[in-house]
Amino acid sequence: MSVTYLQKMALAVHNKRELPFPKSSSCQLFTRSVYQNMKKTASSISLLILVLIFAIVMADACAPSPSSAPPPEPPAYIVYTLKPENEEPKAYHIRILTAVLGSEEAAEKALVYSYKIIPGFSAKLTPEQVTEIQKQPGVLQVQPNRTYKLLDSGPQILPRINLKLH
Repeated sequence: MSVTYLQKMALAVHNKRELPFPKSSSCQLFTRSVYQNMKKTASSISLLILVLIFAIVMADACAPSPSSAPPPEPPAYIVYTLKPENEEPKAYHIRILTAVLGSEEAAEKALVYSYKIIPGFSAKLTPEQVTEIQKQPGVLQVQPNRTYKLLDSGPQILPRINLKLH
């Protein structure tokens, strides 16, 4: 079959004209069923594309906008202080934070942990608050909180020794 003959057959099926086969021939029935299945498939694909476009538009519309998202939480800092005298460590730490943050409620919310053995505390602070807390009497040093991971395979600078016991 040549390409032009196939094009004529497709055009004939599309226009619902008779094909160049006898009416009851299996070729004509097969060609018509193939064309009808192609039409169904094309309409199914079009519907699928419309549904996907709708889903994308709705997902974008339902996503929270960056302006409505809450601001990121400030990082934690370790604040080293003098050892408090005649005062509980936590109360002393809250007092230092209150002087910077303005209220006891904000200080309690910012306080992550109050250390008892090492004089100091951990608090979530902005860079501006860090600058202010460093000026407070009794504060020795402020450092960002860091997490360190231990190597689980041992020191990498030493050679491995393989002992064979017999």
